[in-house]
Amino acid sequence: LDLDCPDAPGAEVVLRIRAAARGASIVLLSSEKDEAIALRAMERGVQDYLIKGQIEPHELMRALRNSVACKILGETLFNEKNRAQITLDSIGDAVICTDEAGNITFLNPTAEKMTGWAMREAAGRPLTECFWILDALTGLTASNPTTNAIEYGRTIHLPVNCILTRRDGHRILIEDSVAPIKDGDGQAAGSVLVFRDVTVARTLVEQVVHLAEHDPLTGLPNRL
Repeated sequence: LDLDCPDAPGAEVVLRIRAAARGASIVLLSSEKDEAIALRAMERGVQDYLIKGQIEPHELMRALRNSVACKILGETLFNEKNRAQITLDSIGDAVICTDEAGNITFLNPTAEKMTGWAMREAAGRPLTECFWILDALTGLTASNPTTNAIEYGRTIHLPVNCILTRRDGHRILIEDSVAPIKDGDGQAAGSVLVFRDVTVARTLVEQVVHLAEHDPLTGLPNRL
């Protein structure tokens, strides 16, 4: 695509092509004076550009091949990201992601509901500010699980009796695990925390145990 089209000069032609053929790969032909325009066009989704008068045949073929490959890769990454996003938004478990410093980068809708923090409010905040957990046996604040997961490079589980304090002060029993996120070099780049509300399940277990050990009529302890 030549930037010097007489009916749509400059970056305008890129917008018109995008409107007419969203899936097209675009390589721009630009003069040296319009190179800045070509660079800005790449920010709008153009795959590559060439300077007129400086084009070798092999360079043209390289640009065309790369533009198609970049387009395919971009679409693949978008589809994978979209699929992952839909999955995270649909599952019943709460999911929180952090960066290496322990600051929140993502909450799915279930995590927003369970913590009381919206994604737009929690993003960038330390995990401990939005995910306050206590040990039910001691009543003390539990340690930050992401720190150990990142430090040891493996999945970490919270204590069995773990209480999450919501933003409004309401407390719920949770079970969870934290796994490190690694970059392409295998270095820790953050963590992902998955947890669920087990308050109802724990209550039912306690009721079953109580019924097994007490007389249903009098409520007195039985021989067991």
